[in-house]
Amino acid sequence: GRIKFALRYSRLDRPNSFMIKDTYGNVIFEKSIQKSIKGDKKVCGAWFKISGFYLKYFRQEKLYATITTRKYPNGIVSGTIVPKYMVNSETFSAILTSSKPDGNGGLVLINYTPGSRLLSYVVTLEGVKGLWKKGPYHVAVLRGSRVMYQTAEPLTAMTGTVSGSWKLSKRLQQQLVRGRLSVRVTLLDLPSLIGTIRPRLSCEVFQAVLSGGSTVDHRSSYSSGSAVLHLGEDGSLDYSIKVSGLTDNITRIRLEEASSKYGNQPKVIGNLFKSVNSSQHFKLNEWTNGTYRKMAAEDVFRLLNNQLYLSIATTRNRIRQLRGRLVSFEYDENFMNTAVSVSLLPESDKALGNVAVSWLSLDADCILHFDATVAGEDKRPGSIDVVLGSHTNKERTFILRQSLRKQDVTSSYRHTAGEVTNISDDLLLALDRGQAFVQINSKKSGEAMFRGNVTLSNTCWRYSNDVEDIDYAEEDRTNFRSNDQDNVPVCSFEGHTYPDGSMWLPDVNPECTTCSCVVKFTVII
Repeated sequence: GRIKFALRYSRLDRPNSFMIKDTYGNVIFEKSIQKSIKGDKKVCGAWFKISGFYLKYFRQEKLYATITTRKYPNGIVSGTIVPKYMVNSETFSAILTSSKPDGNGGLVLINYTPGSRLLSYVVTLEGVKGLWKKGPYHVAVLRGSRVMYQTAEPLTAMTGTVSGSWKLSKRLQQQLVRGRLSVRVTLLDLPSLIGTIRPRLSCEVFQAVLSGGSTVDHRSSYSSGSAVLHLGEDGSLDYSIKVSGLTDNITRIRLEEASSKYGNQPKVIGNLFKSVNSSQHFKLNEWTNGTYRKMAAEDVFRLLNNQLYLSIATTRNRIRQLRGRLVSFEYDENFMNTAVSVSLLPESDKALGNVAVSWLSLDADCILHFDATVAGEDKRPGSIDVVLGSHTNKERTFILRQSLRKQDVTSSYRHTAGEVTNISDDLLLALDRGQAFVQINSKKSGEAMFRGNVTLSNTCWRYSNDVEDIDYAEEDRTNFRSNDQDNVPVCSFEGHTYPDGSMWLPDVNPECTTCSCVVKFTVII
């Protein structure tokens, strides 16, 4: 079994690690907490290969989460891990902390209903040292010090939770998303608990595969695009977009809703990119990053429920030439840190209007992690092979996964993911040299539907005896030595010292274009 988690902390100075302990205080899982570049106080991760014994503890709420600091290595805050049964309907949440360092705290889960703008909340008070039964309570929503909503009557917590609802005004929609509203819970004879409302705590990644077949009029073309989006703690939407195969300039990249069942054009939410003059161009065939900061509460709800789309308009197709649905994918540490994206273009006329995207990553143990998504008008065969191959040795191909499954009943995507441990060394070398490709075949006919070249830098092939076409420099030209101080093997080459496993470009040696230090040799490629 496995458990994926998202952790948000508040008012903690330099947390060191996140631990999971059993009822006896034994540490059974630990993950270091790295400071986010953006400053988000959020930690994402996964606990793999969990024994059935601890899964039973998890369901019985007998596991405990702990955050440590250097000053408090055994933990500064801790709490019972409770399975979140409301996770699918949660839109916003808030961590409640006390105004005094008394150890009290709580959690607020908020569900937003777009049509009525109704916010339904559940306040969990298990973190109030068992004193929550004293009640009664008052719940208020604040903007700064101004009260925007307050319960008319005091509430009583019979089971450790308090629930209620309030209607959100239109002018507060963006204030809610941007973290400018807070929840305050007033308790009898105890300091108030207060916390900032933020979008749902999650480590999901939203991906859109852009194709002509996903547009309203189902265009057929060889152009394609891929987009990856992250929802920030402040409600901002960070995006990375890559478009290939277009011959016209991009004029707009829009965030929009689904088209109506009556054939009306979809409602445009906002522009991620807009060309204001002929000299402003969106770069093709490379990733372009940016941030969209005008999300409203309704937009966040639709994003979290896979109800938003990205569309691309060009000088020739001013409404939309490419379009794709934003679909959430589970957090995967390998793809967040080291994965490369491969745009797979149609290889046959049958695939025109459709497009595929693949992600590949190699971890420290040389295990290949892959992810493949096919999108477009649903004319694809039911069973598809995802193949990794080499241009230099066409016989060296490897089927990564068969029979792509549909992502959900409302999505036109077909998606698969997994890992492979027995990739041949020739294919690993081809990945490193940029001589490999990813291909999606029709299992019924064996015909190639999509293909894209891939480069995945790695050192896995260097430690094998199976790889051909590698020249080793004579040992008299390369001096290997071991540093006595830290016992780290290094190589000396052309007057420079390099650590084991490093790569560099030679200064004067005309025999090679890339050199690397492998224990006691300098490998010349």
